[in-house]
Amino acid sequence: MSDVFISYSKADRRQAEALAEDLKLHGYSVWWDTELYGGEDFHDVILRALDGTKAVIVIWSEASVKSQWVRGEAQHAQSQHKLIPTRFARLRDTDIPLNFRALHTELLDERDRILRALERLAGKRKRASTAEDPASEPAITPRATARTENRAPPPAQGMARWARRQLVVFWVATITMGVLMYIWGRFAPAATSDALVFLVIGLGVLFILIVVQKLTHRR
Repeated sequence: MSDVFISYSKADRRQAEALAEDLKLHGYSVWWDTELYGGEDFHDVILRALDGTKAVIVIWSEASVKSQWVRGEAQHAQSQHKLIPTRFARLRDTDIPLNFRALHTELLDERDRILRALERLAGKRKRASTAEDPASEPAITPRATARTENRAPPPAQGMARWARRQLVVFWVATITMGVLMYIWGRFAPAATSDALVFLVIGLGVLFILIVVQKLTHRR
C-alpha cells in the first residue's frame, strides 16, 4: 500500500514526476501510472491503488480538467475523503470541474502547503537523508571524544605544574636539611647559623638553575 496516489494528465507528466520525487524525498511512498505493466487491466489496477492509498493528489491543468480518467480518479478519492486537489498557477479556479470548485485547491508549486495537507491524511514521514544533508553526517563517537579529553595539556599548563612540583621539592629539602642542621648544631652551636644560611642560599641557587635549564630546554 502506498502513501500517495498522483492523478494527472499525460501532458503534465514532467510536473507529476517532479512532485513524486519531492514526496519521496520527504519519506512518502508514491504510486503513479509508471507502475502499470503491459497486459494488466488498467481499470482494476488503478482502482486497487486508489483504494489502498492514504491520500490522492490530483493535478488540475488545462489538459487534466478534460480527462475522464483524472476526473474519475478525483471523484473516487473525494468519496473516500482523501483528495488533495492542486492546480497549475495559470489555471483559473473557474476552469476546475464544477463538482470540485468548492474544495480548497493548492498551487502545485507550493510544496510546503501540499506536504502539510498530506501529513493530515498520511502522517508525517522522516525525510530521506542525502549527501548534502548535514543530518546524514556521522556523529562523533564516545571513543573519539575520550581521545580528545585525554590529550596532553598545553605547554604553559605543563610548565606551571612542573614548577609547582619543583617548589614543593625545594621546600621539603630545605626543611629537612634545616632539621638536620639544627640537630648537628647542638654539637657545634657556633657553626649552625652560618651553615644554615649557606645551605638555604645554595638550595635557592640550585632551584633557579633547574628552572632556567627547564625553560631553555622547552624552547
